[in-house]
Formats: sequence, structure tokens, C-alpha cells
Amino acid sequence: MTGSWLIVKWIWVAICFIWLAVQVLALRRLKGDLKKRSSSIFWAMFALWMVSDCIRDVFFFENAKAARVGMLVVGAAAIVATVLLAGMLCNAGKSTPDVDVEGQIQSLKLG
Repeated sequence: MTGSWLIVKWIWVAICFIWLAVQVLALRRLKGDLKKRSSSIFWAMFALWMVSDCIRDVFFFENAKAARVGMLVVGAAAIVATVLLAGMLCNAGKSTPDVDVEGQIQSLKLG
């Protein structure tokens, strides 16, 4: 890769590292259904990354255009995945107290 594609490549690397950091944070902090969703996002990104590498290395034999398109698609997907994970992390921090039908806060059940 030459010229401006070197800049795009390093931006892509930064985006992927940011996604990985947010993914690790999500896997540690989220619980229940949200954790399953973050795992699904991880596996979808992993599959997309592998398909991109296979297309570049196996099917097109180091074709520069295929590598660039794959890099852009994976980068765009990483941005979307990062936004989704950040949203899940923000929403997971906002927990509502236990409220009954009349809108009154229920007492704690410690026993």
C-alpha cells in the first residue's frame, strides 16, 4: 500500500484496536442478555475479518483492490460494532430501582 492508503491503513488499525478494547470492556462489565449480544458482535466481527482475509489472500491472490475493499468494510463494521457496544455499556450502567405497580419503591428482600 502506498500514498494515502498508508494513512487509511493506520486509521483502520486504530479503529480495530479501539473496537477490541471496547469489546474486552463489554465482556467484563456486561451481564446476562447484554453479554450474549456483545459475544455475538465479537463473533460477527471475527467472521467478517476472516472472510476479508480469505478473499484477499486466497481468492484474489494479493489483489490490492480486494485488500482495500476488505479493509474498508471491516473498518466500517468495527465502527458500527464499537458504537453498539458503547451504547450497551452506557445503558447497562443505568439501572432502575425495583418499582411496584403503583410506582412505589419496593423494600429490599434480604432473606
